[in-house]
Amino acid sequence: MPPLLPCLSSRAFEVSVPVANGRGSSRKMTYTNPYTSTRTFLLRSDHPDLLQFREDKFQIGGGESHTIGLRFAPSQSPGSAEILVYVNNLEEKTEETFCVKVNYS
Repeated sequence: MPPLLPCLSSRAFEVSVPVANGRGSSRKMTYTNPYTSTRTFLLRSDHPDLLQFREDKFQIGGGESHTIGLRFAPSQSPGSAEILVYVNNLEEKTEETFCVKVNYS
C-alpha cells in the first residue's frame, strides 16, 4: 500500500473495501458544476491501479450535478490507502480535488 500522507483536498471520503473477496468495491460520489454554462470535465487519479472510473469524461450543464462511479480494486491484505481524485477541465487543469481514504479490512 502507498504511504498515508495528509490529504489536502476540497472534500474527503472514507470507503471500506473487503479484503480477499476478489471483487473490489463500487461507490458513487456527486460533483456539481460550479459554472453557469455547460462544461466537460475529465477524471484522473493519482492511483489508477487502485481506482477506476465508470467514465473518464463527462459533460454537465451549469449548476447541475453528476454522479461519478468509482471502482476500487481488490486487495489481498488489510491496510489503508489515500487516493486523490482530480476533476480537470479539457486543458487538464485541476478544477477540484477529492481525497478518498480506502480501508481494506
